[in-house]
Amino acid sequence: MDLLISPSLIESYFANIFKSPKTEFDRDVSALLNNPLNRFVISKDYIDLLQKNTSKSDIASIILPFLGEMINNQTLRIQGEGLTKEEDIINSIDNGYQLIEQNMKKSAYLIVSSKDRKTNNSINFTNLSKPNKNWIFFKLCCHHPTPLTVRYYEFNNDKEIEEAVKAVLILQGENSIINIVDRQTNFGHSLFNSFRQKNLVHYYTSDRSINENVDDFKLTFKRLKVFTDKPKNVHERRIFSKDILVEIDDDFQNVSVSRTTWKFELIYCPIVVSKLTAKLSKFKRLIIK
Repeated sequence: MDLLISPSLIESYFANIFKSPKTEFDRDVSALLNNPLNRFVISKDYIDLLQKNTSKSDIASIILPFLGEMINNQTLRIQGEGLTKEEDIINSIDNGYQLIEQNMKKSAYLIVSSKDRKTNNSINFTNLSKPNKNWIFFKLCCHHPTPLTVRYYEFNNDKEIEEAVKAVLILQGENSIINIVDRQTNFGHSLFNSFRQKNLVHYYTSDRSINENVDDFKLTFKRLKVFTDKPKNVHERRIFSKDILVEIDDDFQNVSVSRTTWKFELIYCPIVVSKLTAKLSKFKRLIIK
């Protein structure tokens, strides 16, 4: 995962490194900075600002070796522009990241700062409220590839459930392909509302379930390709886009605050998705007329 994190978050982490007891947020930031699967997007301006802000503080002897290790092993460097203000530097790095070749990027890219940004991939770490978008993304980038579990009682209403699914899936872009793995093909729910009329949907299901639901498929999705296999090969309920995966342990139509039978597992893991994709590649395309 590629992360552009506010320099002030790193400063805050090291300023509180010896604090005890640590809060959940402190532990999460530690996990984020020490997750070997994260790659930090930086520039010379970014490093200069961190060094300037910490050179005369008590944490200088700790943070400088950390920066050296990070620069050598876990960064993607963007051209600096001689900027000195944090917000300008973040914007400059973000603009530079958009211009680099696609094959140099990870499949997920998040900006972690103290600002609300009008982008799908932003996290405001000052507004982490379970289970809002900021909280979900922050937990994912701290602890991936460990699944993030969210249970039915942690949502206040069905709209929050729909928004959580939407936030995770559109991280990969509003025009990305949404893949659904679903044995039952029940459509009497709102879980697909955020993408069913916009994105191309690849629906993987049992060949036993498809015939009676042809009209429902056409009514539910604007752009659709259906793939089928034997029932024994389709049991799970999954929605994924690129390397972001939502796993649900109940039928999609039961995902509601009124039901107490389900939970989500939100996963960012290219390995898991590659294994799932290999399995689904054996399904046969069914043309719906």
